Amino acid sequence: MMHVTRSVALACMVLMAGGAALADESFMGQPEVLHIEGTITADQDAAGKIGFDAVSLGFDNSATTRWLGIVAARTRMGGPDRGREIISNLDPFTPMLLISGPKATVGKLRNAAVGTRVAVEGMVEMASRNYALTSVKVLPKPKP
Repeated sequence: MMHVTRSVALACMVLMAGGAALADESFMGQPEVLHIEGTITADQDAAGKIGFDAVSLGFDNSATTRWLGIVAARTRMGGPDRGREIISNLDPFTPMLLISGPKATVGKLRNAAVGTRVAVEGMVEMASRNYALTSVKVLPKPKP
């Protein structure tokens, strides 16, 4: 009987350890595809006036920080609600997103003129705030 009790106790410990590892992983989050649309601005105040949030963008191997006034943010799985949640979770950090990706793609965003409307997409990993860009598109200016 004692042998069965030890076996059950051991099995419970193994299952609890596995559950704790899964809980820790889900807390950190899996990378998500994030699509953002907004306008490049000169500073945080200007970005905050454009949409629902202002996001600072830091670039690998560069002292450049850009500001983006966000008008739309969505994920493939969670839609706009999850996109807004991701953006709001970045508020305590500066820069909020650390941009990486192919040199030409990153350059489109880093070198965009103030006032340029852009749509960017990539994988965001919240624990590191890394935003690995896969696409940067310049959007047409809105018609008055």
